Amino acid sequence: MRPLRHMIGTRSADAVILNQTMPKDPRVAYLMERGFPFATHGRTIWADQHAWFDFDNRRFAELGIAALARRGRRHVLIVAPPLDQLYGQDILEGITKACQIHGMTPIWLKGATSDSASKVIETAVSAALKESPEIDAILCSSPMSAITAIDTAEQLGRVIGRDFDAFAKEATPLLTRFRREALTLHEDVAKAGKALARAVIQAIEQPQAAPLQGMDVPYYEDPLDLSRSQS
Repeated sequence: MRPLRHMIGTRSADAVILNQTMPKDPRVAYLMERGFPFATHGRTIWADQHAWFDFDNRRFAELGIAALARRGRRHVLIVAPPLDQLYGQDILEGITKACQIHGMTPIWLKGATSDSASKVIETAVSAALKESPEIDAILCSSPMSAITAIDTAEQLGRVIGRDFDAFAKEATPLLTRFRREALTLHEDVAKAGKALARAVIQAIEQPQAAPLQGMDVPYYEDPLDLSRSQS
């Protein structure tokens, strides 16, 4: 809140773009109350009243669980975002629904989120794999948390693609360079950046216009499906 108050008080910016939004985000409430131009990467409970662009994280979770299920996996460790953020709640809902459909058991990582430091994630994943040796899949909401989770599993003697599969989203091919066996879904952050830039420009120039809003709905081309269709 401090940088926002300073920004508005000094008029040092014409608009602001926020990310990691919470359902009742105090930053959004503050900006809306003062009529200051802004847009959010992610939504809030006031999404009908302000500009935003979002990635369909619920769909990401559904696609990830489906891809892991196609590989015969049944017990998936979830390295989720903080659940006080709206996209974390979307991922929770998507995983819960998809696991029911595909007959999978979600095991939620305790003591860490995808935003935690690597050492914290490593400790939590190691404990989870020892406590629940039946885990045969990992779903992560960020590439860095996926790298840490995969590395931790390998330190315990597990082999990716044989003993477990891992699914995550990434904006650049970082995870697949780390392990080509990892399953990844692309998030187009350039598309989000352009949409958010257009949204705040309109909010500055046309404050009475309806706010610009948009959703990036991902798709996943599963190599397993492609190989089946070619055989």
